[in-house]
Order: sequence, then structure tokens, then C-alpha cells
Amino acid sequence: MRRALAEKERNARPAAIAESNAAAVDRTVTEEIRRLARAAATRCRTAIHDAPPAGFAPVMATGIVSRAAGLLGSDRLSGVLFALAAAVYAVWAGALLLRLVGRRGRPAGKPADPARVFGFFTFVAASDVLATRLTGRPWAAPALVALALPAWLLVSGRVVVTLRRAGPQAASRRADGTWFLVVVGLQSLVLAAAGLSGTGLAHRGELVGWLVGLTLYGLVTAVVGRRLLRYGVAPRELTPVYWVSMGAGAISVLAGCQVLPYDGPVLRGVSVVLLDLVWGWATLLLPVLVAAGLWRHGRHRVPLRPEPVWWTAVFPIGMYAVATAALGAAEHRTALASLGRAVAVCALVAWALTATGVFLRPFLSAGTRDNQDPIFFPGHRPGKGRLSQSTRKDRPCRYQTTERCEGSRRAPE
Repeated sequence: MRRALAEKERNARPAAIAESNAAAVDRTVTEEIRRLARAAATRCRTAIHDAPPAGFAPVMATGIVSRAAGLLGSDRLSGVLFALAAAVYAVWAGALLLRLVGRRGRPAGKPADPARVFGFFTFVAASDVLATRLTGRPWAAPALVALALPAWLLVSGRVVVTLRRAGPQAASRRADGTWFLVVVGLQSLVLAAAGLSGTGLAHRGELVGWLVGLTLYGLVTAVVGRRLLRYGVAPRELTPVYWVSMGAGAISVLAGCQVLPYDGPVLRGVSVVLLDLVWGWATLLLPVLVAAGLWRHGRHRVPLRPEPVWWTAVFPIGMYAVATAALGAAEHRTALASLGRAVAVCALVAWALTATGVFLRPFLSAGTRDNQDPIFFPGHRPGKGRLSQSTRKDRPCRYQTTERCEGSRRAPE
């Protein structure tokens, strides 16, 4: 009997050991899964917290390029791009909502940096760009416009508070291309509202909004131009966000084609003169911006790397194409319509290059933070990357960051 019990115990021991080992493996796997889940949750929270204020710039660019593709007769490509823009918008809107909830409804970002605050206008413009393509839907376009209008008002109030805290002199030293986003946001609201069927009172409100946007465009152009002429700009600070200056003019033309009256010779003449002047100014900025890029990357050899900030250059090109075609249709000028289609091809190429570069950017070993813009990268200002001491010392003060110029006082944070 004892021998049988001992034999049975010896036979049961390997099974118990195997069961114990299996339980240990299960516990290890469970702990590893929990660790990975915690790490993924932490990364998600960090990504949401560090989400750039101008994260909706790809939506703006993709949405308007989808409309530019329609000028070329590529309806299928236009639909694919619009679906992609809507998907990216949904992702960023969810991230922004979680971010605002996490910060108890207060907009994230450093209030002392106007560039970051102006970046939130990309949400307004992205909402309205999508709304202009959804005018046939009974609920989608009005919902997006109803969401964009209070957002523009809230961000505008935040801009006023930020500029008052910085002071007029310090704020004027920081004026750059991001300031034109306030014009883009307002004119996109006018454009989206014009696509909705409204009464005569609504049309007058759209006309007033267009005139206010045009006035803001002139004021921002004067402030930014004064900054460039008085303080200069470093090559590394001359980022693609300055292309928004041309995009603001182009979207003003496109919105004007929708809201300006064309009934009667007098009103038609005034409308044509206004739109031609704004379109001519936007066209004049094109060679200036191209020359600025050559000066930055050619003469001063700032590396040309794929960065998300290039989306702010894709949007103005696509908007210029659509606005030029719309102006040609409104004034019955076939040359402008042909020019709009030609620029639409350039917009598609620019979108493809930017999308490819941004997609491959994490895999490129040469990525640094030297050329990154604060509206996409929190806490970073161009020109504060890896720059040799000799370059900083020998470069004239005119082309230095304004905080580095001798005798200037840094703006209060």
C-alpha cells in the first residue's frame, strides 16, 4: 500500500510542477500585457497633451486640395481626399476634446507665445473647409458652422488676452505668418455660411463678415510687414507659415465671389475691382514667397526636411487654385480658369510630397528640431536648434532672433 501511494505521489509531482509552471507563465504574460497597456495609455495621454495647436492644418490642406482635384475632373480622387480629410478631422477633434476635458475646458498651450494661440484657428478653418463640401447634407454643414463660429470667437478672445499680456512692442516683434490664420478662420466661416441657404439678413451678415475679414487682412499685413522691415527675420525663422499670407488673400477672393453682389453695373464694377485687387496682391506674394524659400534653403543652406509645418504651405496653394478658378467663372475670364487648373496640379504635387515626407519622417535619421515651428511643436521656436557659436556670433543682428539682438529685451512670459 505504501509503495503504491509513493508511486502515485511520484507520478503526480510532474503534473503539479507543469501546472505551477503554466500558472507562472500565465501570470508573466498577464503582467506583460498590463505593462504594455499602461505604456500605451501613457503614450496616448502624452500624445494628446502634446497635440499641436495647428494639428488641423493637414485637414485644411487635404480638404482644399480635394476641391482643387475637382477642377481637373478627378472626381474619384477628390472624393478619396475628402474622405481622408474627414477621417483626420475626426481623429484630431477627438484628441482636442480629450485635451480640453483633461485641462478642465481651458485651451492648452503657452499663453505668452502668440504663434501657438493663432494655431487654434486651424480648427475653425478645417471645420469650414469640410462644411463647404457638405452643403447638400441637411445637418452636417450647419453643425460644422455652428461649431466653428463660437470657436473663432473664443480663440479671438484668447488672442486679444495673449497680445495684451505680451505688450504691443513684444507682440509686434513676434508677428509672423501664423497671424494670418485669424483671417483664414473668419473668411472660411463666411465661405461656409454662404453655402447654406439663408435669408437676406444672413447674406448681409456674410457681407459684413467678409469686409471685417478684409480689414483684418490689411491690419495683419501691416503688422507683419512692419516686423519684417524693422526687426528682420532669421533664415531659420522664415518657415512655411508665411505662405498663409497668400492663402488669406486667396480665401478672401473665394469668399468674395460668393457674397459680393453682381446685380447692377455699379455693384458689379465695385465687386470686380475689390476682388481683382485682392487677387493681384495674393498673386504678387507668390514670387516673393518662392524667393524667400530660395533665400532660406539656397543661400543660407537651412536643411530642407519633411516637417508637418509644410501643410501650411499646401493649403494656400490649393486655395489659390480654387479661388482663381472661381474668380474666372465669376468674371467670365477663361484665362483665370485655366490658370486655376494649372495651379491645382501644383497643389496636388505639393500635397503628395508633403504627405510622403511627413509619413516617412519618423524613419529618417536626419530629423532634428532645428526647423520646427511652435504651432506644431510646443515650446520650440525656430532658430533655437543646433547652431554653432561662430554662426551665432558672426550673423548680423538683423537676421537674428529678436530675443538675441543686443539691446532688445525679451518679451515677458
